[in-house]
Amino acid sequence: MLFDDPVLMARYLPGAEVDSVEPDGSVNGAITVRFGPKRLKFRGIAIPTIDRLARTGSVEGRGASDVRGARFKVRMDYALTDTGTEANPQVRVSLVSVAELQGPLAEIARTGGPIVAGAILDEFARRLRDDLENPDAAPPATGDNALSAWKIARSAIARAVTRRDGGDRERT
Repeated sequence: MLFDDPVLMARYLPGAEVDSVEPDGSVNGAITVRFGPKRLKFRGIAIPTIDRLARTGSVEGRGASDVRGARFKVRMDYALTDTGTEANPQVRVSLVSVAELQGPLAEIARTGGPIVAGAILDEFARRLRDDLENPDAAPPATGDNALSAWKIARSAIARAVTRRDGGDRERT
């Protein structure tokens, strides 16, 4: 199952870097978000828990940023559900994420955090969908793939329009 491989999944997560995968399955790495010329980098550990039979799992992470005293905790749960037919197989990926930021960035995170998290999940979904729809295409970029302020703004606008239209965030 695609979601079993943390190194592969990190390719879809904007700004993610995998430094190492430990024998217990925990992943050491970082995630970077760009705001113009400024970069905010969080280093930490992610611990995946996978239920292959149920096609569900979670990733719990914790760590600190390069801004003095800023710490984070995050949990993301996912579930894969078949929604297509045998002739046209499709899978719905449900993601639920909860994050907590402590320290000097906590106040900013209360207002801007949901917007940034939504943009990260939107970009993750777009990259994953593009790769699944075009399996022979080049893999998502590695290296400097940090989420930019422009993509965050674009995602926030799209989410606002979707809510105003009464639509949900479901993507096919």
